[in-house]
Amino acid sequence: MQQSAHLSRWTTALFAVAAGFFVMTAQAALAQTPKKLGGPTPETAPIEYAIPSKLATRTLLLSVAHAGERLVAVGHWGHVVLSDDGGLNWRQAKSVPTRNTLTSVYFADDKNGWAVGHDAIVLHTA
Repeated sequence: MQQSAHLSRWTTALFAVAAGFFVMTAQAALAQTPKKLGGPTPETAPIEYAIPSKLATRTLLLSVAHAGERLVAVGHWGHVVLSDDGGLNWRQAKSVPTRNTLTSVYFADDKNGWAVGHDAIVLHTA
């Protein structure tokens, strides 16, 4: 009877050690397994163009720059608006490949310009 009780204690102890080893190994494996994030990557995401709007010239605009004689302003929803008469009249640029807020615009000359904004967006025109 004592031998059976002694064997039972060893079996229980061995089982506890094995279970602990299994749990630690499983946790280590899970910690090393990279998690897949859902959704598209920047390379596979579809391009969402700025939505054409008659009100684009009245939305929040955050930056303006000269592109030669033209004024270019950028702002919310990826809106880019243009003026060829010193800012008296504005029109929305076509085919701007973002809906993210654009926060700054810069032109090196009348053709080469950059706009930057939220979510690390950088747009270039030439």
